[in-house]
Parts: sequence; C-alpha cells; structure tokens
Amino acid sequence: EDIIQQIATAYNTNGELYQFLSRNLNNPVFYHHSNLLMLYMEQRNKELKGRAKMYIHFHNQFMDIFCYDKSSQILHAVTHEGENDKNLVYHTLNMWDKCGFDQNEDSLFILSSSAEINLYVPSMLSEYVKNIKQIRISGESSPLQNNTNKELPLDMIIVSAK
Repeated sequence: EDIIQQIATAYNTNGELYQFLSRNLNNPVFYHHSNLLMLYMEQRNKELKGRAKMYIHFHNQFMDIFCYDKSSQILHAVTHEGENDKNLVYHTLNMWDKCGFDQNEDSLFILSSSAEINLYVPSMLSEYVKNIKQIRISGESSPLQNNTNKELPLDMIIVSAK
C-alpha cells in the first residue's frame, strides 16, 4: 500500500510470484506502476502550478490517465486495458470534459520512454486540445539501462533513477 496526496493505493499480485521474489531477493520493495508515475508527476507538478493538467501514459495494452486541478491535487487516476485507439481518444476527451478542463488554457502531457509512443491518439487529441506536450523520460543515466539492449518501461526508468 502506497500513499500519495492522502490517497492509498491497495493492489494485489500473484501470490506465488510474491513469495518467490520475497524468498530470493534481499528486502524487495514492490510498487504499483501508477504510483511510480504519480510520484514522478508530483515532482513535475511543483514546476507547473496554477494550471490544470492531464497526463496520459501508454504501455503494452494499457493507457493510464491522471488528472490534476490547478492546485495540483489529483482528481482522477484511471487505467484502460485492451481498448482500441478510437476508444482511448473518447475516454481521454470524456475525462477532460468531466474535469472541466479548458482546451486553450490547460495542458495534456504524454509520458513516454522512446519505446512507448502511440502517435494516433495524440494526433486525434490535438484537434480538441491546444496544449499537448510529450514528456520523454530517458533511461540513459540508469545503471539498469546500460546493461541491456532494450528500452526499459517508464516505471522502471523512474524507480531506477531514485
């Protein structure tokens, strides 16, 4: 269980996998991927006070949406699984509307590593939202990144930078 902005995230994992990792690693720490992203966004929001923000993150068959008000208080954190691109555009715009965001004043940020880019959804969203920016988080300084030939997922890049 992790707490961010007085919100607790309780999550479940495969019991056998948890037991295996607990037995074979020295004091492992387990994170939910959305909490790692929210910890990153908490730091970023300190630089972006005074405007509402939406962050979206694509990974595998999932898309996470995080919404913050003008004072950087979290409004929503939602994950969609297995949706096609048109539905992801709909869900994003629906959440934008529910939060009362202004298409000319507020910002939509797309979090990604260089390997996690969905070009269709941002291009469709740009017809409705003026301020869309991509935030690429590089794992180049990560000690884990240097030992692999593959790009790490964004949550692994964030935790390796801690």
